[in-house]
Amino acid sequence: MIGNVGLGVSNTASANKADGLGKEDFLKLMLAQLKAQDPLNPQDGAEYVAQLAQFTSVERLMNIEEGLGNVAMAALSTNATMAAGLIGKHVRMDGNSFKFDGEKANDLDFELGKDAAAVTITIKDEKGNVVDTVQMEGKEGANTFEWTGKVKGDDGQTTTLPEGKYTFSIEAFDDKGATVDVKTTTVEAVEAVHFTAMGVPELKLGNGRQISMSEVSEVLE
Repeated sequence: MIGNVGLGVSNTASANKADGLGKEDFLKLMLAQLKAQDPLNPQDGAEYVAQLAQFTSVERLMNIEEGLGNVAMAALSTNATMAAGLIGKHVRMDGNSFKFDGEKANDLDFELGKDAAAVTITIKDEKGNVVDTVQMEGKEGANTFEWTGKVKGDDGQTTTLPEGKYTFSIEAFDDKGATVDVKTTTVEAVEAVHFTAMGVPELKLGNGRQISMSEVSEVLE
């Protein structure tokens, strides 16, 4: 008798196939099965209990899915609000690129794994040409070099490099000549917030980069 009931409601199941079988559809199938069973040969009690347990599991899974969806929406809303609040502020992230405006000095930030007796900073222009090299010492942890964009030519004359995008790389060695671990970071202004097709906010920076919120290590005024 149970098999016949399944055939009797197959049209309803087919109609909802595209949308999936929900908990209401599942309950309707169970009720239809109970109504159509033979009174002289009722459904086995153990089988019925098993179907009830299955229905309970389906309902719980749907409730969990709905709850996770609500959490995801709340997280997106919170992130969007936080991202909008960063417009006009400066953020720090891993990287080695910066924009020189031709006048204001740029802070080249880097972190050393330990004290370094010799630190070489190499600055390149957008085409990859070396435009300046700086020698200095460094301490374990955060270090900063203020690069003014002023360089000396072969004739000894000081000139200011033009506005544009630049990159810097660093090599560091301790007093025994061993290599010191280096991580470069950059600070850029947040100019706008972009939202992906999924509604995830991304930060548009002054140097043209577009980064996710997870890439930000520090927010500065």
